[in-house]
Amino acid sequence: MVAESIAQQLISTSELNHYFTADEITAFSCFLELRNIQADSTLMAVGEPADCLMFVLEGSIRILADNTQISSIGIGGCFGESMFSDEGTRTANVLAIEKSLVAIFTLEDYSLFIAQNASLALKFKSYFIAIKARHDNQTHGLLFKDDKKYLALIAHNEMKKS
Repeated sequence: MVAESIAQQLISTSELNHYFTADEITAFSCFLELRNIQADSTLMAVGEPADCLMFVLEGSIRILADNTQISSIGIGGCFGESMFSDEGTRTANVLAIEKSLVAIFTLEDYSLFIAQNASLALKFKSYFIAIKARHDNQTHGLLFKDDKKYLALIAHNEMKKS
């Protein structure tokens, strides 16, 4: 699959076409590398360096945090946008649900993109930062753990008859 066919698939299946022109998506697609992923493979793990992001071209992906599925991503979806976060590390595990094909965009690709077309590269960076913020808002509170011990509940539980 060459850059133009990757671009056509991204234009037809992803939300990129709502924010970028076909020419801009085609220019971005020149920096993507394809990778086949086997079912049940781990693509990213919590704590790893966030050095790439990926678009799903075939198959589907599962996003897990604390062993809880927080998202499922199908064709046209992207993940790994923490590449542009201040933390610079992965915040979730990413697993292939089935055999998949992904297009990968690395930090090295971003560096080349900046050198060739800085304004467009920065526009894509802003988009991915916004996507990360949207994903964070969607999962906010989902993984909240309240470790406080509430006196009334403790007293209530202590008073229960066994």
